[in-house]
Amino acid sequence: MQNTVESIGIVKEIYYGKQKTYILICSMLILATAILILFIIAFLYYQRRRDEGLLERAPEYYLIVNPAIAYYHLD
Repeated sequence: MQNTVESIGIVKEIYYGKQKTYILICSMLILATAILILFIIAFLYYQRRRDEGLLERAPEYYLIVNPAIAYYHLD
């Protein structure tokens, strides 16, 4: 009888240990997913701002690429 009680205690301990591990793994996955979603949202927001022309390059950049464009931006 004593062995049965001890073995049940060991089984419970192993089960709860596994359960804690699963909870930890799931919480890490949820956290990683949330961070990934935030990065995607930030990237899409940056892309939209860039496409709208709100993030303009400095005029010095246009001097290297095309002086005519730089002249247009400098006046």
